[in-house]
Amino acid sequence: MFFFFPYATDAPIYHRPIATIGLIVANILAFVAVGGGPTERNAHLWLAWGDGLHPFQWLSSNFVHGDFFHLAGNMIFLWVFGLVVEGKIGWWRFLACYLGVGVGQSMVEQILTLALPGINVRSGGASSAIFGIMAMAAIWAPANEITCGYFAGLGWMIRTGTFDVTIGLWAAGFVALNLLQLLWGSLTGLLHLMGAAFGAPLAILMLKAGAVDCEADELAALEAPAESAPLVSVSAQANPLPENMAAPTPRATANPPTRPTNNDAPMISSRSGTEPEGHINPTCVQLWANLRNSQQLASGGRISPSLRTLSNPDRVSIGPPLRLNRQMPADHQ
Repeated sequence: MFFFFPYATDAPIYHRPIATIGLIVANILAFVAVGGGPTERNAHLWLAWGDGLHPFQWLSSNFVHGDFFHLAGNMIFLWVFGLVVEGKIGWWRFLACYLGVGVGQSMVEQILTLALPGINVRSGGASSAIFGIMAMAAIWAPANEITCGYFAGLGWMIRTGTFDVTIGLWAAGFVALNLLQLLWGSLTGLLHLMGAAFGAPLAILMLKAGAVDCEADELAALEAPAESAPLVSVSAQANPLPENMAAPTPRATANPPTRPTNNDAPMISSRSGTEPEGHINPTCVQLWANLRNSQQLASGGRISPSLRTLSNPDRVSIGPPLRLNRQMPADHQ
């Protein structure tokens, strides 16, 4: 037996996980309020297939879960990827992204199933929204790592420990896993990938719009070569400096970028508490270079100076003839 779960990240974050914790609490309260898993009493909260359009279900289906393990797995993944995404855009933007991905995916799912009248299937769970958040984290911080705990047991031999994996590799692995599920005929994989398909373009648009907080010194590293690069390249051997003459001091920028203060809130990390000064995270540098290749950086080098700053969760369905049951990530190992 082997299972694992992510619980921490080293990604630089600038906002406390207010909305992430709030969503976890809301999901737990909803699970208790509706009496646990799917029943006839709470069937109206699940997303109905082939039974018309029900906008309320586009929201409510993201807060119902099949059983305790389904809920627990979802909340673990929401915690670790919520840390990364909310940590870079703040609580209200994160909440809007999370709900937007969940509602948007549920809407498309219900529209697509209009061609299946009388199928009597309902789906629910936070997985689509979480896959969207995971995709956003993978785009904004693919080189940063998440720390996972694991438990392995074989007979009387039991081993526990931790390991680190990059967010990009983790997301790629789960996308590949769900593609395999889809090829094997599981609609669960399709529902997951739909959530990721909502989150990925949203992350790119927000990055291009400057709505994502990266470190100011990351942007300074981008600006420095652009400002100091000569218009004409001159060989260093053409006019060597005399041995007793020091090289000129590089000209300082007029408006050096500063680290975003975000109401003077400290930059926090789920691992170390405070990111050390001078740390340059290559993730946002590379992303910014790719996305702003044809544009000029704004004066001062800030991305957005005005900002304050999965378990493999499955969407569970109820009712014959089809059940889309989600499993914890370890069950796929």
